[in-house]
Amino acid sequence: MAARNVADAKPAANELLITRVFNAPRELVWKAWTDPRQARQWWGPRDYPAVHTEMDVRPGGRWRSCLRSTETGQELWNGGVFREVAPPERLVFTFAWEAEGERGLETVVTVILVEQKGKTLMTLSFWLVAAARWCRIRRAIQQVAQLDDRMLKDIGIHRSEIERAVRWGRAR
Repeated sequence: MAARNVADAKPAANELLITRVFNAPRELVWKAWTDPRQARQWWGPRDYPAVHTEMDVRPGGRWRSCLRSTETGQELWNGGVFREVAPPERLVFTFAWEAEGERGLETVVTVILVEQKGKTLMTLSFWLVAAARWCRIRRAIQQVAQLDDRMLKDIGIHRSEIERAVRWGRAR
């Protein structure tokens, strides 16, 4: 599937489209996405924080992360391939859980960062490859909201400093 520019776009079928405005310069938000040490601080929901993150941030480079349950210690590995890397404005990569069955299905993630008077507008698009996964999107939205909280804390910004908007398409 070809990546598209999702800034100011309407969500397509099987797409989750999230926008956020961060009170931080674009370069700082870019580093939160592309520096493995920073990503490890916010990647994953609160009950499954990242404990390992590695990235080769270049087209064709791979990334891999491990989330660990705070309750049981269960590990969930995920990873993908960077398709596009255009610092500090555009990042496109694949995402798949390293498991058999539906968990192993691939999603294409596009991150677009736009500078706005010292703040950064982030548009985040998840292309859900299989319609069966769409019914689980509400949980994904909750987890993405948690990622925002963790990213903001890591770069020293309070939640009250961001404006939030969530737009999402519907599966056909």
